This record gives sequence, structure tokens and C-alpha cells, in this order.
Amino acid sequence: MARKYVWWQSPERTLQDRRLLLAQMMTLGTAEDVRWLVSRVSAADLRGVLSAPPVGTLRPVCGHSTAPYFLAWTGEPRVG
Repeated sequence: MARKYVWWQSPERTLQDRRLLLAQMMTLGTAEDVRWLVSRVSAADLRGVLSAPPVGTLRPVCGHSTAPYFLAWTGEPRVG
């Protein structure tokens, strides 16, 4: 997953701070990859990414973003 969603750097570097990987998957993830993600990552970890995303990630204007799904799934209030 690290290579697929953070293609500009090595998987080893990406996994040193997995917040970037989680944010990229939350923004760009396919339905299958999102199911994989939520089965392996705690809601608390996802909330942490949502509350302080890495710069340049989690663009809410993106039409296919899965960020609203994660907000609902983790119990965060919806905005807008």
C-alpha cells in the first residue's frame, strides 16, 4: 500500500510516519483498499490523522474523497 499511495518516496520512508500513508489512503483509496484500511487501523488512529492531517492531504473538495466516510465512521461530527 505504501508504494501505491505514496509513490514519490520509498515504502520504507513512508512507513516511518504512517500518518501520510493513512491520509493518502483516506483521500485516494479504492473501496477495496478502504475496507482493508478500516479492518487494520483503529478509529483512534484515523481520528488522529483527521484532526492533524499531513500538509497537502485530505482535500475535502475532492469529489471522490473518502474523508467524509472516515469522519462518520470514527464518530467525528460532520462539517457543512
